[in-house]
Amino acid sequence: MHNRERIVDTAIALFNEQGTGSVTTNHIAQAMGISPGNLYYHFRNKEEIIRAIYARMRPAWEAASALPANRPPTVADLRRILANHARVVWAYRFYYRELPALLRRDPELAGEYREVRRAALTNIETLLRHCVEAEVLVVPDADAALPELAQVCWVLADFWLPFAELGDDPVGPDDLDRGVALIMRVLSPYFTTASVADLARLERVDGHRKGVVL
Repeated sequence: MHNRERIVDTAIALFNEQGTGSVTTNHIAQAMGISPGNLYYHFRNKEEIIRAIYARMRPAWEAASALPANRPPTVADLRRILANHARVVWAYRFYYRELPALLRRDPELAGEYREVRRAALTNIETLLRHCVEAEVLVVPDADAALPELAQVCWVLADFWLPFAELGDDPVGPDDLDRGVALIMRVLSPYFTTASVADLARLERVDGHRKGVVL
C-alpha cells in the first residue's frame, strides 16, 4: 500500500477515535512512523487529507445504495441499503459527528458536499419511488410526499449516530440496527401488507441467526 493511502487510513482511525480538532498532521505522521515531510509530500495540510477521505466515502455511499439491476426492489433491499449506509456512517463516523464544523472550515469541501447532497437526495427519492412502483410502499400524493420522506430518511441516516452518542450509553457497531429500525419505523405506515409480512419474516430469520451460538 502506498504512503498516500496509508495516511488516509491512519487519519480515519485517529479522527474516529479523537476527533479532527485534536489530531494534527504531525500526529498522523507519528502514528505511521514517517516524517512530517513525507506526509507533506502527499498532503499539504489536514484539510487536504479530509478531502481525500471524503473522496473515498463517495464510492462507498454509491455501493451501499445500489439497487438490484435485474428486478424490482423489495423491502429486504430497502433494509439492506439502510444497513449498508449505516456501516459507511460507522466507518467514517468522525465526519458525521463534525459535519457542520468541517464544512465551515473548508469551503471547498462544503461545495463538494452540497453537490453530492443534491444528487443523494434525488437518489433517495428515486429509491422510494421505485419502492412505490414495486408495491413495497403505498404513498398517497407521492409527488409531494416522496421528497419530504427522502429528507427525513437522509436526516435519520446521517445524524442518528451522533444523536445516539450524546446519550448515556456507549454506542458501537452492534447498535447500528437501532438507527436502521428507526427509519423503517418512519416508513412503516407506507408499507403494503405484503411488505409487512416480508419484513416480519426477515426479522424472524434475523432473530434466529442471532440466537444461534457458533
